[in-house]
This record gives sequence, C-alpha cells and structure tokens, in this order.
Amino acid sequence: MTADNNCGGMTIEIARKYAFRFGRAKDAPNIKHSVGQFGVGMKRALFKIGRQICIKSTTENSRFEMDINVDEWASQKEWEFRFKTVEENEKTYPEDEWGTTIIVTKLRESVSKEFASATTYKNLKLEIENKIQYPLSRGLNISVNNTSLDFDDLTFFDNPKLTPSHWKHSYKSKGKPSVDVSIYCGLGDSKVKVDAGWHVFCNGRLILRGDKSSKTGWGDKAGEISIPGFHGQYNMFRGYVFFDSDTPSQLPWDTKKTGVNEDSEVWKATKQELKRMALPVKNFLDALKQEKDRKDKADDDTSGPLQVLVDSSQQESIRNVKTRMLFELPKVEKAKQSQGPKMGKISFQKPLKEIEAAKGLLRAKNRTEIGEMVFDYFMEQEADDE
Repeated sequence: MTADNNCGGMTIEIARKYAFRFGRAKDAPNIKHSVGQFGVGMKRALFKIGRQICIKSTTENSRFEMDINVDEWASQKEWEFRFKTVEENEKTYPEDEWGTTIIVTKLRESVSKEFASATTYKNLKLEIENKIQYPLSRGLNISVNNTSLDFDDLTFFDNPKLTPSHWKHSYKSKGKPSVDVSIYCGLGDSKVKVDAGWHVFCNGRLILRGDKSSKTGWGDKAGEISIPGFHGQYNMFRGYVFFDSDTPSQLPWDTKKTGVNEDSEVWKATKQELKRMALPVKNFLDALKQEKDRKDKADDDTSGPLQVLVDSSQQESIRNVKTRMLFELPKVEKAKQSQGPKMGKISFQKPLKEIEAAKGLLRAKNRTEIGEMVFDYFMEQEADDE
C-alpha cells in the first residue's frame, strides 16, 4: 500500500524531534489548522497495517528516508527510529518533488484480506475524499496506490437574487486559544452530488456531511427561531461551517473527531446562528414549493418566477461566490397572464425505434415536434368541424 501527498514535506527537525516519537513532546510546536493532538495516531496506524514501512519526505532544502522493520524495531530495548538517508541544506529541491510518501509492505494477514477486496479500497478512497474534501479543493493532492483522490467542490448558486449569506465570528475565552467560525448558507443544485444539509469542518476535516438532524437545528423548536424537520423540498439547501483553532482541543468535535460535541459552548452558540441563517433559505424553498403546487393544481406547465430564478442559476465555488450578511427572499414580478388560449401538456411513451422512425417520416427536429405534429394530424383528420 502506498500513499503520497504534496503537503510540502516534513523537515528533518520535525521528523527527528516530534513526528517519530511516542506521545506528544511538551515543546512540540503548534501548527495552525492541525488535526493531530496526542502524537500516536500515525505510528499506531502504520504498525497495524504492515511489518515493513518506508517513509520518504522532501522539503525545499531537505530530504530523508526511513525504513522500519516493525518486528526488529519492537525487539529493541529503546524504541527509536533511525534515518536510512538524510540530506539537509545540501541543495534546493524542485517544488514538484516536495511532499511525503508512505509505503507499507508485508501487510498483516487481516489487512491483506481487506485490501484484496475492491470494495474496501473504494470505501477507503471515498472516506479520505469525504473527510478532507475542503483541503483537497484548495490544492492538497493525495494519491493512494498511484490514484489521485478526487473531491466534490463546495458550491452555491451564483445569482444576484439568490446570494448566499456569510457570517464570521471569533469565540474567545479567558486563558484559552480562540476558535474562529465561518458560516455560509444558501442554495445549490439538488442534482449535484454534494448532499443537502449542513457540512461541518474542524481545521479542514469534515466531521458532519449533509447533516439534516437536530444537531444542526433541523426540527429544533427551542429558542426564538424554530426550524422544521428536514423535508425533500429542502434538497437545494446548502450550509457550510468552518471551525478553526490553533489548538485542536478547543474545537467543538467529539473525541473520535467524527462528529460534534453538542455540549461544547462554542457549538451551542454556533447552532443558534445556523438556525438564524437557515430560516430565510428555508422560507424561499417553502415559497418555491407553494408556487409549484399552485401551478400543478391549475394544470399550468409554465415555470413560475421563483423557478425561473433557480433554473437560470449557475454553480459557483465557495471560494469565488459573492455573499451577503443574510439570505433574502427575492422580489420577483408576477408572471403575466397569457393572452392566448390556456395551454396544457400531453405526454406518452413509445419504443425508441418507433420514435426514431416517426422522426424521420415527419422530418421532425425533436420529440416535442413529433408530438405536436401527431396531435395536429389527429385533429385535422378526426375532429368534427365546428
């Protein structure tokens, strides 16, 4: 198994003093936006995968390689890691070589059986893509077994009348590092792969994907703002929450870093903002459904003004989209009443082979023209003259 990234590489000093020791050194430097906290996860994970580990890393002016035979290493009195090769301040390495590669061989039997399954590999790839989709969208490149990971970009409708909202705040407690939060809320294409609901990130790691539960305010009637439970009519809802702190322990995630800590004071305060920002988006989607219901009841096939806004909107990355303080229900002109006869739609299905044959005989451009010509022919031949 091989994993690569273009993170800029690991310096000799970081590798020697901090990365390859058990437990977190007291003088270990804090890295902004970091996820790790205790200093045991990477080494324990590698040891559980296989018995032979090769780690290579290159920065702008250093390079090292480390080979670890886990069985031999474990039999030593002192658990120390030694470099196989070290090059430091000898020359400048090109930027396309910066990064870290981890190769694990002699896999443990249970792991080997897991990786023999195409489903396991697919699920692993998806899990990594989901958890760090935001760093991937900002340029981080990770490949597993020479396959680069993909990402679903975070997007909104880019329309002046459907501008998403954006709110930022810094939570500060006496004697504790601050926690910065940035919230975006608006609309997105319901056909796009990214799930509807709230997406919550802590220092870049996704901990909630498309959440539609009371954790993020759906169905929560407590407080001044009441939000109903999630319905299919809200499938265009998009919300993104980014928490950021120099100290990971201050972030509102659970101990497994796979969900939110609902007892966190930072999360409790943020949840109220989620409800406040979601309310006008929810109101728009309610109005859109009501518009559609009215037209369905009237057997009117034309698109209403709100639907026209949605249909004319293009997707734009969260990095480029314009924002406002709060999403607003757009003001639209009521559709003018048609001066002609009231129109309706007729549809039916036939085998594709027969449709293509009819298209050729009628010299029609598309299926709509086929239907119109067939209907006109029927009316000419069969309808009684009035």
